[in-house]
Amino acid sequence: MLTFPTLSSVPVFYAWTERLHADPTVATSAEQGCILSRLRATVTYKAWTVQYRGMSYADKLTLEAFQSSVGVGADKFTYTCPTDLISYAVRFTGPIQFRLDPQDKTTWQIDFGIYGETAFEEGVDEYYSELAVLIPRLGAGVDDVGHPIFACPNPGTMKTIGLLYNGAPAGIDNANTAVVTIKNGAGDTIVTKTYNLATQPPTDGYDSLDGSLTETFAAGEVWTIDITQGATADLAEMYVITSFYVGA
Repeated sequence: MLTFPTLSSVPVFYAWTERLHADPTVATSAEQGCILSRLRATVTYKAWTVQYRGMSYADKLTLEAFQSSVGVGADKFTYTCPTDLISYAVRFTGPIQFRLDPQDKTTWQIDFGIYGETAFEEGVDEYYSELAVLIPRLGAGVDDVGHPIFACPNPGTMKTIGLLYNGAPAGIDNANTAVVTIKNGAGDTIVTKTYNLATQPPTDGYDSLDGSLTETFAAGEVWTIDITQGATADLAEMYVITSFYVGA
């Protein structure tokens, strides 16, 4: 997900507005005169009207390029609200409006609307899921390279990766290490863990490889695990557990 670019100035306060993007209620007048109402939807989005004044031509070019990169209202991007400093996952409500500033013809007035919700909020703008993939015990000194452990039909963001061991390790010391490496679809290393004499994997326990990831993945991207073991190193059977958010 892209991030709204840093500009030379902040939005003007007197034009700033916040509201709900749409009214989620349905109201119907009954024959006896009372009003029957219900929620049309349980998910609501915030909306903002944003205006910049006195902006440079460079700012204008920056926003034109950014608008193109997100396909106007097609893709989400991260925007930090200046009133609460919360990061939101938002979309443009329509094309950005650019006009020469009426008080200074060398600068620009820029207006746009955005709507969305708190970035990565479970059940609102992003959906949380978890996946566990079994890796059988390989045996002492046996390696496993490029074993698929994750894929998703939709793009999203990986949040945590950990290993849940079923059994006890054996033969791991400084001369016979066991190295676990997680790679993304491009073959880039995301997290790695080296077990040795001082750092042993847990017996029948969970070992977090990284408790706070923000790595994005594309639709259908396959992540893999490499396990490299010294001659006597013997990791127990394990589950690779990933938690992630999938874009709504």
